[in-house]
Amino acid sequence: MSELTAKDLREKTKRDLELARERVRTLEGQLKWIENAISEGLGTKESNNDTEVEEQSLLAPVNSSDENSPGKAIRELMENAPGEFNVPGIVKAISNQFPDMDYTTLSKKGSQIANRLARKKKIKLIHRGEGRNPNTYVSTKLMANK
Repeated sequence: MSELTAKDLREKTKRDLELARERVRTLEGQLKWIENAISEGLGTKESNNDTEVEEQSLLAPVNSSDENSPGKAIRELMENAPGEFNVPGIVKAISNQFPDMDYTTLSKKGSQIANRLARKKKIKLIHRGEGRNPNTYVSTKLMANK
């Protein structure tokens, strides 16, 4: 393995700093979304009993009225996810809505949709997975503006 020169170390540090800045922007956008949800009351839902408040899942799939297909559910969930997500998490979130489809099929469809949405810049790859660790994405719809 070759040793790092001062120039290489400077470039690596610059890249690390830019990644950290991007992460901070992402977290600020998520925090802003959460604060808006709290102020508008979107993060909770009241039950019949006024004292009982149930937290709504942040990755609850969006049900569409015109078509209830796994591809549409995956796409809507990825585009509207308020925080970081990965394909296995999305598949796990919708798998109970589509019991007739196996995990592998949903996972392949999820990966295809994630790649397509990343190319269209509707979601952003923030960490490339290695080995058995999946890629991590964030929706550009809710990200902080640069």
